[in-house]
Amino acid sequence: MEGNNRLSLTKMTDAGILDTVFGTDDRVDILFNAFEQSPHSVDGGVNGEIYLAGEADGDFVLVRLNAGGSLDTKFGTDGTGYVKTPVGTACDSGREVLI
Repeated sequence: MEGNNRLSLTKMTDAGILDTVFGTDDRVDILFNAFEQSPHSVDGGVNGEIYLAGEADGDFVLVRLNAGGSLDTKFGTDGTGYVKTPVGTACDSGREVLI
């Protein structure tokens, strides 16, 4: 993934230790093939799913992951696990997500 911008997420256990079974190589990397990507907020759902709000190439993006860190293909456009949409005419960014 060298040279690519991406949204990345790691997970800690209740003991404050890196969760080594989360995602791939202890983290989740989400690539949008965008020039700039920035995660800004994360929240958990009642069934263990994880929501990540931010920006990808100037557009608002909302990502939903399964508890283990894989993209939730039941969410988003065509099973991608995310929704990416322009909200205004300038830089659109999800700054806070509350589930």
